[in-house]
Amino acid sequence: MPPPATAPADATAEAPEARVRCAATGPFGSTTTGRLDPRSIRLRAWDELRPGDCFSPLGNDSTSVRYPGCTAPHAGQVYAGVIVPQAPPIATLPPHAGVDRTQRLARKGCARAWRPLARKYRPSVPVGLRFKDLEPGSASQDHLVLCYVAPAKGGTFAQAVLPNAVPI
Repeated sequence: MPPPATAPADATAEAPEARVRCAATGPFGSTTTGRLDPRSIRLRAWDELRPGDCFSPLGNDSTSVRYPGCTAPHAGQVYAGVIVPQAPPIATLPPHAGVDRTQRLARKGCARAWRPLARKYRPSVPVGLRFKDLEPGSASQDHLVLCYVAPAKGGTFAQAVLPNAVPI
């Protein structure tokens, strides 16, 4: 008797082994045939990135990034993590004051972490400093912000901008 199958999977029993077909989900539609090697997918969540990691975002609101490594074309490289302390509870602040404060402090913290790296490694290409807030919309807790460099005029990097980065 073949093992039970659930949609969209299809399982058939063959003596003495079983052959299984299944579907894998991802952030965009694609069809894959043949063997699926999980290492070839190369996706990471933003909060799995560490200093030195090279990546390409999937979209503005995506929780995942492509993780091609630093020798393949990539759109950014993480260089630091910054903790932005929660805002003091002030009832009279406008609704977006907490977001503005977090972004301002994240920008300052990332710039502060970048200065010694820029002096030490002197990137050979123009870079822009960017950050990703890993706890957006939360005023009740500290925010971990990932700081990364991206090409100043868009496009991709062909290699790592920084050989090493500061630990989170």
